[in-house]
Amino acid sequence: MDVYDINRNKTGKVIDRHSNDRLSTGEYHLVTEAIIINSRNEILLTKRASTKQKYPLMWECTCGSCIKGENTLQAILRELKEELGLNFKKNEANFYKTLRDDNAKDFKDIIVPTIDFNKEDYEKCIKL
Repeated sequence: MDVYDINRNKTGKVIDRHSNDRLSTGEYHLVTEAIIINSRNEILLTKRASTKQKYPLMWECTCGSCIKGENTLQAILRELKEELGLNFKKNEANFYKTLRDDNAKDFKDIIVPTIDFNKEDYEKCIKL
């Protein structure tokens, strides 16, 4: 993953997320999250696997870390395809906001794409 400073500038440092590399104080990585809404105002949530170390079996919106060289829009396009088989175009991605989490050491861009998924294709959806 690319490492960023507190102002979200790349530092030039790269770490391996699966190694013992750790972010130092003042270093951050990029994360992206999609709140998927269809034209019927239903939100698609997924349930985390029981084997997840953090928050097993909890409901969540699809999210993930950016890999080296990737921006948050590229990452969420990849994550939605990998995890849910959903495709959407860059122009269908509505940027909502960025959050900086000093404890998690990340910047999280929240994207709200409108994707006409059918709730019958997924186990659970909740309605707004």
